[in-house]
Amino acid sequence: MGEHDMPENAAEIRNGQVTIKDILYLKKAISLYNKGEYEEALIRFEALSEDNPDANIVLIPHIYKCTRVTNTTLSVNDRYHYMNQAILKYFGWINSLKEFTKLLAIFFFILLIGSVLDKQQEDSPSSHYSISLALLIGAITSSIFSYILHRFMKRFNVSKGLVRCKYCGQYTYYINPNEQTENYCCNCRAKYPVPDFFWDSWKGFERIEDNHSIVSKIALQDYVILKEKYSKEYYLYKTNNLETYYLPYSYFHLIKTIVKGFVNRPKNRLKE
Repeated sequence: MGEHDMPENAAEIRNGQVTIKDILYLKKAISLYNKGEYEEALIRFEALSEDNPDANIVLIPHIYKCTRVTNTTLSVNDRYHYMNQAILKYFGWINSLKEFTKLLAIFFFILLIGSVLDKQQEDSPSSHYSISLALLIGAITSSIFSYILHRFMKRFNVSKGLVRCKYCGQYTYYINPNEQTENYCCNCRAKYPVPDFFWDSWKGFERIEDNHSIVSKIALQDYVILKEKYSKEYYLYKTNNLETYYLPYSYFHLIKTIVKGFVNRPKNRLKE
């Protein structure tokens, strides 16, 4: 599966019916989906579908995958990762604090070495001793604090870099969906297990099929099931040219959307 020419962030611009608020809402939903945060992405996709009939058709494949993953029962080991990632989501800033204290310790040690080698302070040994002692205490304190934070976060950081497979719903290592080498789920062995808004869309399925690059039986099964189950919606997707939903998310389209949004605002607005 090669690099697609559509960006991660896409938006619909049809007949001026989308506002800047809607496009940013979709942008956030896409970002959540691509990061494997299926629960939150599903909430936003469903809200978009309720508000916009076209979005309801276009987002069917993504809602299908989100629902399957969220309804999958996690193994004992995966529940451990699930809890760890929930903690990292709200307390991940502790890792930043750990790195800051580590750099602070290095800074203090550098100043300490400079103070010890500074011969100009030999005339005032008491002052020189006080400065060196303060720097030493700062370096040791920062080092100890950084070590404590490292030990505390170590148990949670083992779950960093993991994402739930869009097929089996279990945790696997995150590998870029466009990487062609050994891109398999650790559990079900399905290829390209990481969610990607473009490749998991109607258009992404079609691109794969047209290029004869279906690399996973389960991916092909998903496409067949969705086309059969939602044959009416898929027909509307093709006949109504809903591919415009995947227009590149650029500043030009953003400005165009803002202008059209003010000219023709939709009655129903998404709630935050």
